[in-house]
Amino acid sequence: MEMRNIPIIHETTNLLGSAALPIMLLSVGANIKLRQLKVKIIPAIISIILKLAIFPLTVYLVASYLKLIQLETIVAVIFASVPTAVSSFALALQLGGETNFMARIISIHVALSFITIPLVLTLII
Repeated sequence: MEMRNIPIIHETTNLLGSAALPIMLLSVGANIKLRQLKVKIIPAIISIILKLAIFPLTVYLVASYLKLIQLETIVAVIFASVPTAVSSFALALQLGGETNFMARIISIHVALSFITIPLVLTLII
């Protein structure tokens, strides 16, 4: 049975899908109070080091071991270097986790990724 593309449904779902990330970013941002941006420092540092430094380095080493071409290595390292997903906030909310802490971690990761992504790419190219 052949499925046909119904323009109104296709365009509506495409529009809703495009809005999903900004809506999640807004919901995380609404949950952050700048005065309360104090974080539990040890878990935050561990999270930052593992996600923004160790994980990209590990992906680079695996890509080198597999002898991937430079373009494939760069793409893999970029994917590994991005900050933690905003959907982790929704997951923490669903599972009864510490949503305020998760929102702070996401904010710190996003802010630091402006520095770490170019730095990691500079080191591997």
